[in-house]
Amino acid sequence: WMDTLPTVFGDVERSNIRNLIDWLIPPLLHFVRKSCVETAPTVDQNLVKSGLNLFSAQLAVFKDEREYGALSAKEITVLLDSWFLFALIWSLGASVDTDSRKPFDAFLRKLLAGEVTDVKRAKKISPGIPERGTVYDYVFQRRGFQWVNWM
Repeated sequence: WMDTLPTVFGDVERSNIRNLIDWLIPPLLHFVRKSCVETAPTVDQNLVKSGLNLFSAQLAVFKDEREYGALSAKEITVLLDSWFLFALIWSLGASVDTDSRKPFDAFLRKLLAGEVTDVKRAKKISPGIPERGTVYDYVFQRRGFQWVNWM
């Protein structure tokens, strides 16, 4: 999958994405399997692939090198981090039933804050998802580089 990333991405972007995958996916998968109820049975590979597909769709904007060139390194990092979170919420987190959404929300927030035992926080993701409501209530908008409520 890493070979399908936009060709404008260098080692910095690729390393950031790899770190996000290694940091967030294993504990979220474990949490979904052990602490949530899914609306329909899923397999780990399909949940991860769905997340990567969603993330790839967001990254398609960078097929235009001018889009990439118009952004600072910090802005690119913010987009990668935020779009990756959004993709995880709507893949791994979308498979859980309504009653499991609050626990998923709480676990993801703890994971991002570095408060999950035996999981080292890889980085601080900024801007963070607002505290009001749940992670399901927000979408990251490129314009303004912010999470906005879409409900």
